[in-house]
Amino acid sequence: MANLLNNGMSRRDFLRTTSMMLAGGLIAACTPSSAPAAGGGSAPAAEGGTIQYWFGWGGNYAGVAWDTLKETETLKGILGDVTLETKGSSGGEPLLTAVAAGTPPEGASNTQYLDYMARGVLVPVGDWVDSSDTVKQEAYLEGTWKDAFDREGVMYGVPANEGYLRYGLVYNAEMVDEAGLDPDTPPETWDECLAWHEAITKFDDAGNLIQVGMDPFDAMGGQLAIQDG
Repeated sequence: MANLLNNGMSRRDFLRTTSMMLAGGLIAACTPSSAPAAGGGSAPAAEGGTIQYWFGWGGNYAGVAWDTLKETETLKGILGDVTLETKGSSGGEPLLTAVAAGTPPEGASNTQYLDYMARGVLVPVGDWVDSSDTVKQEAYLEGTWKDAFDREGVMYGVPANEGYLRYGLVYNAEMVDEAGLDPDTPPETWDECLAWHEAITKFDDAGNLIQVGMDPFDAMGGQLAIQDG
């Protein structure tokens, strides 16, 4: 997330952080005190210092996963003498509060990216990405590259989490086959997805739902009911 007031991030720091995020995270934005100079140059990188990366996920991702990653020689080589601080379960209100207070982290993920783009608190990273040897557009699916962090032709972040994908279709091939559908020919349009959903969904003789074909709400971490016990 951009910090337009206090923290500084040079091009070198951005490239370090981007390489790090590609190992397990996602940059929502990076903010330098001095933007890249005209003609493609950039201000010298500050030696040492601290980079903060906040994300919405908690649990093992926020704990053992990043603790282990920080001990790898690869990440140590990327960071050099820069200290990385990570903070989980911070993609919602904690991040918004930090932005409002003028003390946000340098990078963030698993949050409402468009909200921050619309607020004008992110710094474009396109020039830095263009000069990166690590982040290359041809390594990504077109939709992943454009849809996630591009607003009105301006790039504000780099897709990296979950295999660099935004969304994917996962299904039980056996259930699909039982519904008379071809598991080797998945739907490519929303109309085709709806047709699959209707074919896979089942009701009992009383009209009670016993099997849901596709549930986008559940796929995004939501639930309609909580069962005690």
